[in-house]
Amino acid sequence: MTTADLLQDLSRPDEQVIGDGLADDLILKHYGIAGEKLRLPSERDQNIRVRTGDGDEYLVKIANPNETREITDFQTQALLHVEAVDAGVPVPRVIRTLSGGTEIEFVGPDTRRRTMRVLSYLKGKPLHTVRRTARQAHSLGACLGRLDNALKGFFHPGAGQPLLWDIRQAAKLRGLLVHSRREYRMVADPVLERFEYELSQKVRCLRGQVIHNDANAHNVLVHGDNESEISGIIDFGDMIHSQLVINVAVAATYQLDIAEDPLEGSAALIAAYHKAMPLERDEFDLLPDLIRTRLAVVIAITGWRSTIHPENIAYIQRYTDLAARMLDHLSTRPQREILEYFRDYKVSGQ
Repeated sequence: MTTADLLQDLSRPDEQVIGDGLADDLILKHYGIAGEKLRLPSERDQNIRVRTGDGDEYLVKIANPNETREITDFQTQALLHVEAVDAGVPVPRVIRTLSGGTEIEFVGPDTRRRTMRVLSYLKGKPLHTVRRTARQAHSLGACLGRLDNALKGFFHPGAGQPLLWDIRQAAKLRGLLVHSRREYRMVADPVLERFEYELSQKVRCLRGQVIHNDANAHNVLVHGDNESEISGIIDFGDMIHSQLVINVAVAATYQLDIAEDPLEGSAALIAAYHKAMPLERDEFDLLPDLIRTRLAVVIAITGWRSTIHPENIAYIQRYTDLAARMLDHLSTRPQREILEYFRDYKVSGQ
């Protein structure tokens, strides 16, 4: 896979907004659903929240026309698989059409074909809007472990898509750092270089499966009356077949700096995940490096994307400064110290 393959910018928004009238007609005709609508922000799809007169809520997803039906079906089939294996995992449910289908295809005003799906709308507060705690991180780790257990054995042709946010491709992103601030480049480039020459092959030897791959604080919900408990994991748009440990590392990356010790949230998540889905020693040992790599990937991609989407820079760079600060902090802590911290937290059962 080349760097050019990865840089196909599927994250650009759909230039043709599907009007409320057409959306209303499609939702009613194919799903029998009508109600109050609210458009939600999204990087590449069009998302509409629908609340019926009975109080039921749904999420209508109109896929970017650049996204293939194979990819949208991959996401749909993964959700159906999780529901069949473990219906208690808090992820959206696929709503069937009146004829029993999982999606519809239609032609927009610009004559391009698009796919529409409807999911259940999960209730809760987005994690990034509430006070962050290690207990919360522990709950998320347990949920992710349960999700990965449910996805074990699932496969789909769409799982092999080239993905910019696939950590395994980190070495190909070094060239993007020219778009980042100098101080960001200084902390990120050595990490991407180390991944390229020392870690890449080690990672690829580890066990793999389909993973969510993006449990950041915008894709996780907590209960409204108990912010320590996770009520939902959403947005499967970056799902991919990759190494299992990468899912843990990505999630742990977004738990840094939530407690007095920047590593406590990550350690709590890892400990709970390991209890639900035990990690092998080689996987566990690579966690500090993979967390650093994800931070460097964030810096590289957000710097590049900000140059081509300056109108969306606030959203794109919401994690960039934290990523640079955390990389700088982790560079002052020896690898052995970080690994021992994670191991001690796991063993203590906190």
